[in-house]
Amino acid sequence: MGSYGELATRLMQESKRSLDLQQLLPHNGPLIRSVIQEQHHIEQDIERAKNAGNWMAIVIMQRVILQNKRCLLAYHSQRTDLIQQIYWSHGCTFGPVMHIISANSSTEEINFLRNYHDSVGKLRSDVFPDDPFDIASSIEHPPANLMVTVDVIQSPGIICMESGTIDFKKGHRYVVRRTEVDHLIMQGYLQEL
Repeated sequence: MGSYGELATRLMQESKRSLDLQQLLPHNGPLIRSVIQEQHHIEQDIERAKNAGNWMAIVIMQRVILQNKRCLLAYHSQRTDLIQQIYWSHGCTFGPVMHIISANSSTEEINFLRNYHDSVGKLRSDVFPDDPFDIASSIEHPPANLMVTVDVIQSPGIICMESGTIDFKKGHRYVVRRTEVDHLIMQGYLQEL
């Protein structure tokens, strides 16, 4: 029972290194299988401890089993989170992301990426069937055709729009949705920059 839990700790150290580097390190299948095999050995040891009436050892071994499970889940969760980050940072394109991760991924992770890509594609077509809005674009920098910067040439006063109420004041600059101010630009109140 002395070294139980050390393999899962090594797995967590590997996961932390991957987080620190922000890189998908090679999937460590052998270490994962060793942790799972250790789980089976612990379960056998628990049966022996039950027969011997060693309740303290049973409690300790059950805690190790739970810790090993948490470590396995955390390892895989961290890897799938990183795959998702890579996917979104490359504009939701399957091919380039597959090229980046394929050498360091397990078959299950590649299947995860494939299913994730299919789900994002389905979301795009279901939610935005006719809209060119790209859900993969940066939130910090909206597409140029979505937002427009305008100077107020002549104050039209307070305008109620879908996004809220704006009191356009002469000489001020605003960033607003193009569709909400096109008519004000056409009428000469606002000037697009």
